Formats: sequence, structure tokens, C-alpha cells
Amino acid sequence: MMPIVVDASVLSAPKSGVGVYLSELLARLTTEFAHDFALTLRPEPATEKGPGSLSRKGTGEDFGAKRDRGAIRGLVRRVPGAYAARQVAIGWPPTKALFWGTNFVLPPKWLARGKTVVSVHDLLFVEHREWADKTRGAFLRRALPGTLDRADAIIVSTARTKRTLVDRYGSDLTDRTYVVANGIRTLGDTAPDPNARAVVCIGNIELRKDPMCLLDAHRALPPHVRREHPLIFAGGALDDAYAAAFARALDPPHARWLGTIDDATLAELLRSARVLVTPTRAEGFGIVPLEALAAGVAVLASDIAVTRELAGDLPSYFPPGDVAALTALLGAALERPRTPSDAERQALRRRYDWNAVAARHAEIFRTLS
Repeated sequence: MMPIVVDASVLSAPKSGVGVYLSELLARLTTEFAHDFALTLRPEPATEKGPGSLSRKGTGEDFGAKRDRGAIRGLVRRVPGAYAARQVAIGWPPTKALFWGTNFVLPPKWLARGKTVVSVHDLLFVEHREWADKTRGAFLRRALPGTLDRADAIIVSTARTKRTLVDRYGSDLTDRTYVVANGIRTLGDTAPDPNARAVVCIGNIELRKDPMCLLDAHRALPPHVRREHPLIFAGGALDDAYAAAFARALDPPHARWLGTIDDATLAELLRSARVLVTPTRAEGFGIVPLEALAAGVAVLASDIAVTRELAGDLPSYFPPGDVAALTALLGAALERPRTPSDAERQALRRRYDWNAVAARHAEIFRTLS
């Protein structure tokens, strides 16, 4: 049995896309592959939320505690050597087992003494510094070159990320970098409602995701269309100033923001959606439009390379940030939504299957035994 130490720090934070990734894989690696790998989580998660859970504290969250945790993370990211010191303080002993850095970074060699694997989910903090959190982005830009040098295997979720990684950090990474697309979840009974009316947008409220573009496009529709097809946003506030401006721009009941949601609410939103819109200007992977398409919902997406790679021609595309183009496309889609066929939905589920993703990770781990 192969011992693997897993960086599970992301499971202690409010659940993000990386948290979904790790939760889904751990659920399978500890069951289907229980006889192959002995997994040790560092640190041990405080609570068990179940595979793939998006359970997060919503409007009742203690924001003072959230700010305190953010301040600690910021301090760790700014002070040289503090990251490694923190791992020791929270119980990471040195190990010769295979170490899996699940969230962009590997610990120093004296902590991870054996073979290492790192998951690099995107390079947005390198390509788009203007949209990245300043402290986190600076930390990742400092830490990534050393991590790539030490990594025996690098896992990325798109071919585009691999190309960017090799172009920026060296062709010697080519053979060590594996493209393994993420999976998508079946969020309960998400069969589309033929009478669904809502325009839905699911994603964090931040400049990179550009929810203002959709808000402006929806506002430009005729009043009777807006009344018949209300706009619903769901997602956390990553940028307080941007989120405050966004909240002021809303005009309920025509447009409203639910904040963070759990999986049950996400499934309900997909059932209520006549169209789902993803106006993002840049993305590392983008699970939401794939899950919406697999649920039979028509998707309007900004025309960025990663969405083209993952979803092909299934969405209807508009130029990123183009309010007029999105307004026209949205008006047409509300009259006649372009929904994926049953065959296309099944093909998406086969292509982005978490069981296959876990099996591919297991293959990579075995090559390092």
C-alpha cells in the first residue's frame, strides 16, 4: 500500500472550486482505491462535510472571524519562511511518503522528503495580476518556481494551462505535467423545467467574473422582459469594494443576489434557469457552465479559450465585457434558449466524470512509487 500525505488545508477554509476538487477526489481515493493508497491528511480536517460539498456559511457568517483568518493567511504569505513554519506548527512532521500538494504549493524539501505531486489549478495570478488578490498572488508567484522545480509530477486541469506553464517556466516541465480535467457533479434531480424563467449567474462577485456586465445587459432589456425573466446571482464576495458597488447597482426584484449557496440551492437555481450566463473575463477551469449544460440548461458564455476548450460549441458565446452583444444574445436566448440535447448532456457527464478523474490521479501516483 502506497502512503500519501495530502495537503488538506483547503478543506479548513470556506469551500472553493479547489475544495470541491479535493473533496471529490478524497471521496473516491479513500473508497475505490482504499487498498492502493494510505492517505494521511495534513492538517486533519476539523469537520467532515461529505464529498463535493459546497456547504459554506452564508449571510450569517462571523465576518470578524473571517477577517481574522484572512489576516493570518496574509501574514503567512508575506513573511519569508512563515508558510513552512505554520505547517510545522499545525502538525506537519517531515515525511518520506509521496506528498500531494493539492493547492498550487509544495512545502520545502526538508518537510516533503520523498516524491512530490502538485496540482496547479490555473495561472491567473501570473497572467492577470490586476485581478488577483495582491497578497495571495505575490505569494504564489514567489512560491511556484521552487514548487515546479521540486515537483516530480504536476497536474493541471486544461491543455491551455499546460501550454502557459511550459511557455513561462520552461520546456523541461512538459513531460512532468499531466492534463487531467476536473469532473462535474450531478446535483440531485436537475432536469430542466420547461417553464423556467430566471436568468442565473453563479460565481464569486469580483471584477474578474464581471457580474456588472450581465447586470447592465439585463437592465438594457425591455421592462416587460426583465419582469418576466428576473436575474439571480449567487456567489461570495471576494472583493469587498466591488461587491458593495455591485449590491448598490442591483434593483430587486428584477435583479437580486443570494450570496453563497449550498448544493441543494444550486440545484434549485439550475432547475429555475431559462439560461445561465457566465460573463467571466478569465477562468482556470469553470465547472458551473459544464454542470449547467449537463443539467440541460442553455448557457451564454464569454468567449474565452478555456471555455471553448471544455465546452466546445454547446454554449452561445459573446465577447468578454461586451454589454451590447450580451444584451442582444440574452434577448434572443430568452425567446428561444439553445438547450443541449440528451446525447450532448450524457457525453458531458462521461467526459467529466469524477471517477475517471480519480483513476487518472491514481495512475500518476503509481508512476512515482
